[in-house]
Order: sequence, then structure tokens, then C-alpha cells
Amino acid sequence: MSETFSDEDRAQFARALMQLFDRWGLDSAQRTALLGLPQETKARALSRLRQGEPLPPEPEILHRARCLLEIEHSLETMLPLNAAIVDAWIVTENMLLASRRPLDVMIEDGVEGLERVMNSLTGGSDW
Repeated sequence: MSETFSDEDRAQFARALMQLFDRWGLDSAQRTALLGLPQETKARALSRLRQGEPLPPEPEILHRARCLLEIEHSLETMLPLNAAIVDAWIVTENMLLASRRPLDVMIEDGVEGLERVMNSLTGGSDW
């Protein structure tokens, strides 16, 4: 998590995440929770990211962003011809998660939940 990213790298992360969140149909509260942004500034922070500002340089926010983008990449690699399933997977109850949705695991369990979902797709660990 100590990796340094340029403003342009962080702006690319922000653009990719906003597109991903749109495809997943997430609301503002879900978006800010996944990124670990303060809830009291969610509207302003999301608006800035949508306008092309880079993600904040905080290591935890950048780690969350990388996890989310790795989850997207893994899903698209596993299901390259089925975008509808890729986008629905995140909000579909999963038996391996005690019938929890991956989205709920990531929001409710924070960084640990993001890593858990990411690792399950990349072979990093079991559920």
C-alpha cells in the first residue's frame, strides 16, 4: 500500500471507478463506502471525481481503488462474453458468503471485505 501514484494515475483510477460504479448501479452512499470517503462529504467528493479530479492520495483509498479495479478485471477475465453477469455478480447473493452479496461484504467489512472478495476471484485465498 506504500506505492506512490501520480495525479494522472489517480485521475485514471477515478474515471474507471466512476464508470464501474455506474455499471454496477451504485448509489452515492455505496460509492463512498467502497472508497472509504467520509460520508459527510460524499456528494462533493463524488462530484469532483466525476469531473475528473484524481482520487485523494491516501494509501487506504488507493488500496480500495486497486481492489475494486482488480475485482472488475477478474470478473471480466472469467466471463469475457457475458457483461450482464459480470455486472450483476456484485449484487447477487452468493452461497459462499452465507448468502451475502459481494457488495455487502465489501461495504460492511471494509478493506478486509474488499480484499476477501478480490482474493476469492484471483485465487489469493478461500472465502
